[in-house]
Amino acid sequence: MKVNAIYTVTEHEDGRITHGIDHDGGSFVVSSKEVGVAIQNFLHYATLLDIITLHNHLLREYARRYMEEQLTVPSYETQRENAIIRTRGIRDGENAASWLIDGNTPDTAVRLLDLVKGMDDGDPEVLDSLPTPRLGGEWADEPTWEDICMEEINRYEDGEDDLYAIYTEAFHDGVESQIRKMNKEWNHDA
Repeated sequence: MKVNAIYTVTEHEDGRITHGIDHDGGSFVVSSKEVGVAIQNFLHYATLLDIITLHNHLLREYARRYMEEQLTVPSYETQRENAIIRTRGIRDGENAASWLIDGNTPDTAVRLLDLVKGMDDGDPEVLDSLPTPRLGGEWADEPTWEDICMEEINRYEDGEDDLYAIYTEAFHDGVESQIRKMNKEWNHDA
């Protein structure tokens, strides 16, 4: 059984060009004209057994690459730095949240219940009112992101974007955790 296969090229509205193969069983994208023509010829002259063999090989190779990517474990040093930055983010978030309630806060118990309910419900107004990391160094005692990296991991290279994402997530976790702790203190078994 032979397969009817035709190489196609498509120019999209956004200027992208894709190469593909349309065949009896559907279609798929290929990397270039050369690959497309080669696959077209292969499919046109191949037997069903040839196609099954190629398909199985491609699936095994995809699975190998996918699993290799998924199983890549960060180095011990990366894991250690991630844990250090996470701990700092949680601590900074808890500290920031502790300033939400002070001696001037009216109806403290009600305010805390409202915050917890808003967090649980995903209320945008409540979520937007929660503290966020202040790393601009605008105040004398306020650290910058570079200061935190130097204090915690003794380096600052190219913005440390991966660590910054860990820090901000941990900061928000710390804020939420502290609000829940304060709510339990003020509302006892709430």
